[in-house]
Amino acid sequence: MGRIRLIVVVLLLPLIFIAGLFGYAKASPEGWAQVRVDLGLEPAQAHRVITAWGFIEAEETYVYSETGGRIVEIAVDEGDEVEVGDVVARLDATGLGAQIEAAEAAVEVAKATLNQAQVAFDYTKSLLEGARAQKWSDWQYVHQYLIDEAAVETAEAGVRLAEANLAVLENQREQLTIRSPVAGVVVEKVASVGEVLTVFAPTPIVVVANLDELTLAIYVSESQLGLVNLGQDVEIRVDSFPGETFIGEVTYISPRAEFTPTTVQTQEERVKMVFRVKVRIPNPEHRLKAGMPADAAILLEEPE
Repeated sequence: MGRIRLIVVVLLLPLIFIAGLFGYAKASPEGWAQVRVDLGLEPAQAHRVITAWGFIEAEETYVYSETGGRIVEIAVDEGDEVEVGDVVARLDATGLGAQIEAAEAAVEVAKATLNQAQVAFDYTKSLLEGARAQKWSDWQYVHQYLIDEAAVETAEAGVRLAEANLAVLENQREQLTIRSPVAGVVVEKVASVGEVLTVFAPTPIVVVANLDELTLAIYVSESQLGLVNLGQDVEIRVDSFPGETFIGEVTYISPRAEFTPTTVQTQEERVKMVFRVKVRIPNPEHRLKAGMPADAAILLEEPE
């Protein structure tokens, strides 16, 4: 009987050991990873790391029109690079061109009127100054001087009014030319030629993303949070470039916990409280794209 018990105990010991290993691996993934390294099951890493995964994000700007109108041209396509001020679309300016031409003509007429008034004023002024120099009676020149001076002031006001009216029309024309407020890459054309835009229900025309610098949003547990610091390097890998590592930097650590996002596959992981961490990724060649899933390894310390 005792021998049977001994055999049973011997057989159960490996099972208990294996169950303990699984429990330890679940409770402490980092510790289990180190055990695998110690047992020679995995190569030792050059750094202690915190691993996580997330989706790459780009800062996106929705380009709107400040005025209503019908779209007659969209000057960019998806994938085009734009700089600040580049034209992305134009709205219908039918009728506005004729108004601007008329306003420009009105400015020229007002300037001509001012020039004539100024010539008359200068002539009267010279007569007045001559009369006073010769000590002649100047009352007749003073009266005309005041009339001509008032005419110059009226003509100057006319020029200012004509120029202001022209400026209003030119501003309206400029508002019909939609320009990109940022530099980046057009990632989506939302509106189409022929569509009528209204100021009461603004519709974006295109979406421009900054691909020069991307952000990877990852999540770390409370037990790992104390190991994460701003400025730490992060190794990033994506499926599109197997075997290649991109280097990022921790730029933001959330001050409050949240539930793991629903994008995480298992319900068990989604109910955990985690902290959002943002990683900045330089992307000068635009190889990485917004929406790519990525694996991240936050480097905790240099090897001794």
